[in-house]
Amino acid sequence: MSINDPLNDQVGTKFALVIGNSYAGVDLISGEADAAAMADALRKLDFSVTSLSNGTVDQIKAALKDFRGKIEKARVVVFFYSGHGY
Repeated sequence: MSINDPLNDQVGTKFALVIGNSYAGVDLISGEADAAAMADALRKLDFSVTSLSNGTVDQIKAALKDFRGKIEKARVVVFFYSGHGY
């Protein structure tokens, strides 16, 4: 018996945007590490992952705009953010 997973049959249809922000001098230091761990896990699941670490507001906006253009025909989409917002 074989299991047919249509998501795995569609190359390049699983996309993820992973953003992690850590801040020196603040009790939030794991944002970058958490995002790296999530990106690694998603890659093992055959996601095409775009990562951004310690991005500025403009860099995050640009990453979101670029990501939106990639996911129009995606079958699975993941957005992960670890850190404080702006």
